[in-house]
Amino acid sequence: MLVVLSFWILTLLCCGFAALFGGRAGRAVAFIYIAAVAATSLATRDPKAWSDPHLPALAVDLMLLAALLWVALRADRWFPIWFTGFHLVAVVSHLASILAPGFAPKLYFLLQSLWSVPMLLTLVIGITLDRQAGIRDEPGSRHAIR
Repeated sequence: MLVVLSFWILTLLCCGFAALFGGRAGRAVAFIYIAAVAATSLATRDPKAWSDPHLPALAVDLMLLAALLWVALRADRWFPIWFTGFHLVAVVSHLASILAPGFAPKLYFLLQSLWSVPMLLTLVIGITLDRQAGIRDEPGSRHAIR
């Protein structure tokens, strides 16, 4: 329970930072990610479900990947690309569980969860570096999502 609470606190802090300081790209990534985390929480209530490929979690992760790709391709910033790349690795771990039947459930769950921390850190670090470089994602600027 403590791990779940810590994850939600980290997620809300990082996504809150992105929503406040990340411009349009940061707000889009924060909103999409929080929605996906909530959907994944609902889809993965049964811990025994990780003993086989978890298709509801895969569906949520594929939708998240598509939405992140949409943001990354339209934003003139680097952090959405890194964020999307880390999530792509998480999606590939679903494929590993499909291709290797009997994949250890704890390892499968760990591979799914592990990439969230680098994703959230990339979000905060990328926005901070953009702000230090003077890059603003304001409407009408060349850095806005199109």
